Amino acid sequence: MELRHLRYFLAVADALNFTRAAERQHTSQPSLSQQIRALESEIGRKLFVRNSRSVKLTPAGVTFAEYARRTLEIIDEGVVAARAGGDEANVVRIGFLIAAEIALFPTLLPQVRARVPRIDLSLSSMSSRQQLAALRAHTIDVAFMRPPINDPRITTVSIFEEEINVILSRDHPLIGKTFISIEDLRTEKIIGVTDNVPGLDHAVTQWFARHDMKPQIVEHADNVIEYMSMARLGIGVGLLPTFANHILLDGLETRPIAVSAPRIGMVMAFAARGLSAAAHQFVDAVSALVADGRLNISRRPAS
Repeated sequence: MELRHLRYFLAVADALNFTRAAERQHTSQPSLSQQIRALESEIGRKLFVRNSRSVKLTPAGVTFAEYARRTLEIIDEGVVAARAGGDEANVVRIGFLIAAEIALFPTLLPQVRARVPRIDLSLSSMSSRQQLAALRAHTIDVAFMRPPINDPRITTVSIFEEEINVILSRDHPLIGKTFISIEDLRTEKIIGVTDNVPGLDHAVTQWFARHDMKPQIVEHADNVIEYMSMARLGIGVGLLPTFANHILLDGLETRPIAVSAPRIGMVMAFAARGLSAAAHQFVDAVSALVADGRLNISRRPAS
């Protein structure tokens, strides 16, 4: 029995669907099924009852799931403890989005360093999906990313929210408007994002749904620079958080949405268990600053 058998088993136990579990484990469904059969053969008990319509845990599967989960948690904690015991015991590895780098870190990091001077910060720019994968693999300690995060192994602290504005090329017909209305967007082509930017996609999709609108999505950008380039080329109008006003490409302008603009959050995320002492200090310092309201983050930077 190997650790991957436990991870595959728990993926199926959580999803109760072999196809979704295989996707989450980045493997094929036949391969995952084969690994589950091998595990059942080694244990000598069926762990799942499955047919063409449903998957359920057997009583033996329910019992084994508890022990498998505890085993992986202990292994993960051991990895963190081993890393913390080396020469880098005071290093906190942080993943971040460009939005955090621009709108948050200039205010946050100096205050954290003043509160916890003995820790060193290792910073890595990553997408939200990359950060979530790195948190699960314990290759970073803390992430600054967009919600939602639906993983019970990850704890989040809400840092701030910002409005989402409309991004226009300077020759766009709507450029003369001070505010963009919901009706203006109803007939416009909208630049979408790939699943590498799940937080923005979620916020925008939910906002359109609340207003009973189905946007005309054209193209899909993978990052903020690609997104702006598409808007500048006139492929469509964009919807980006206000932090992007600080890094607008030439030829672009932003306009706020007139009423009930969509909003998007920023959270600090970290493993619910197994944090190093230095990472705990960092998380506690940030949480205290947020609770005290001392970050003073600009919600609507000037265009």
